[in-house]
Amino acid sequence: MPQRQRRNSTWACALALTALCGCHRGGPASASNVAPGSLLSDGRSLTRSEVLLQVVGVPHSEVASRLGPHRIESLTRYTVTPLSSPKAGPDVTAGFRAESPVQPYESGAGWESAPATLEEQRLVEQDERGGLHLSNQNDHGYGMEAVVEGQHLYMRLAHAPFVRRLPEGDEVERLRAVAYESGASLLETVASSLYLSPPSETTRLGRPAWAVALSRQDGVAPRRAVDAPGKAWRGSVIVEAIDGQAVVDRQRGTLLELKLSVRFQAPRGPAPPGTPSVEGERVQVEAQHELRVVALGNKVEAIKVPSEWVDPPMRPRPTLEKQELLNGLQGSVGAGRP
Repeated sequence: MPQRQRRNSTWACALALTALCGCHRGGPASASNVAPGSLLSDGRSLTRSEVLLQVVGVPHSEVASRLGPHRIESLTRYTVTPLSSPKAGPDVTAGFRAESPVQPYESGAGWESAPATLEEQRLVEQDERGGLHLSNQNDHGYGMEAVVEGQHLYMRLAHAPFVRRLPEGDEVERLRAVAYESGASLLETVASSLYLSPPSETTRLGRPAWAVALSRQDGVAPRRAVDAPGKAWRGSVIVEAIDGQAVVDRQRGTLLELKLSVRFQAPRGPAPPGTPSVEGERVQVEAQHELRVVALGNKVEAIKVPSEWVDPPMRPRPTLEKQELLNGLQGSVGAGRP
C-alpha cells in the first residue's frame, strides 16, 4: 500500500476513535454535582464509580472556579486494532480500507491490518487575571492553540498564524472542552467493570488529597443498556483491562491527577446508508491517559498575548454592499426634492 494512503487510513481511523472516546462535555450527570469539600470529606464516597465519574466529568469552567490560577497538562495515546469478524469469511483480512477506512468489510478485497494510532497533547492554563491559554496538538500534524485575553480571542490552527477577533457565542467554552481532557469518556466506557480501592491520604502541590487505585473487577461484568444519544455502543463494550490511579483534592472536590490505562473491545459502529454491513465487526482499543495539575496559584505565569497576529479575513459582500449603496442614493434623492 502506498505510504500516503496508509497515513490517510491511519488518520481517518484515529479520527473515528476520537469521536468514539473523545472530548467530554459535562452534562447533567457529570457537571458540578459533587460539592467541593462536603461529599469528599472522608473519601469513602470515592469508592463509588458514579461519584468518581462526577468528579472527573466536571467541566473546565467549574474546575477553574474551584482551583483559581492553574496549569493542567494531559497526554492521551490510542491504539486501535481491527478484529476479524466470524461472518467476514476466511478470505477477508481484518483491517481498514485505505481509500475509505470508516467503511465496513465487503467482499474478499484485501484490507490494511496494521493498527491505527493517535497521540494527543493538551494544555489549559488560567492566570490570576482570568486570561486563558488553550492548546490541543496531535502527532498527525493537526491541532489548535488559543489565547483569551480581555475581550479578544487569539486563535490559530497548526502551521497557521494567530488570528485576533471577538469570540462568538459559546466558542470559548467549546475551546475549553477541546483543550481540557480529564479522561471522563474513557472512564465512562469501562465504568461497568471499574473497581475502586479504599482511598488513601496524600498531597499534590501542597493540597491535601485522596488517592484511589483503579482496576478491573474480577469476573465478567453484565452488559448494560446505554440510552444516551450517540453512546449506545458502550452497552456492547467488552472490558479486558483497567489500571490506574485518581487523585482528588479533598477540600475542592477537583481532579488533580489521573493515570489510566485501559483495553477493551467495541463495535466499529453502524454502516453508512447504502453500504453493506457485517454483524459483529469489532475493534480492540488500547488507551493510556495521563492528566496532571502542574501549577497552582502564584506559580502560574501570566498569560501573554501573541506577539504576532493578523486580523480575520474580510469576506466580499457585493449584494449587500450594492443594496446599501442604492439605499443611500435613494435617501439623497428624496432629501433633495422640494
